[in-house]
Amino acid sequence: MLYSLQAVLCVSLFSYGVVNIANIKNQFTQISAEKESDVQKIGEGGNPEITLSKTARNVLIMMLDRGVSDYVPYIFEERPDIENALKGFTYYPNTVSFSGNTFLSTPSLFGGYEYTPKAINDRSGEPLVNKYLESYTMLPKLFAANNFNVTLINMPIYESKNLKNHKKLTFDFTEPNIQIKKYYRCLFWTMA
Repeated sequence: MLYSLQAVLCVSLFSYGVVNIANIKNQFTQISAEKESDVQKIGEGGNPEITLSKTARNVLIMMLDRGVSDYVPYIFEERPDIENALKGFTYYPNTVSFSGNTFLSTPSLFGGYEYTPKAINDRSGEPLVNKYLESYTMLPKLFAANNFNVTLINMPIYESKNLKNHKKLTFDFTEPNIQIKKYYRCLFWTMA
């Protein structure tokens, strides 16, 4: 009896391992294909095309998921060339998010206090995906209304496991100066 139980357990664990190996391989293949596709879209230089103004103010918002802000001074100390290249940028060291994970904290980052986890939960009569899409449109619409040309690249909502397969996962921007691009693992807003 013990032998057959051990055999079943071994076969089960082996099968589980094979399934996981296949899943990892499929995901790696998909990510590699996305990255290759994005490199082709971006061009030979390997950088997304971002239009910045030489005469007007530019606003660039970068969200570095899992980036540790406390490392910035050490990076600047070790690499003064990076600090010199970022002259004119403002570093905000004393910031905190509303949650410990991307899915719950990005709506408030993009939409403000009306999209904190508590505020989103208080609006229980609406589908979650609608609240998230609405939050992600707030900053682009505000910038567009103030004559900025806005480029959104790789919005985090597209990466969310919670919302990825939702049928209505599209932005309905009517503003002509807002465009959406998807590149491999980067997010930019720019003003031209």
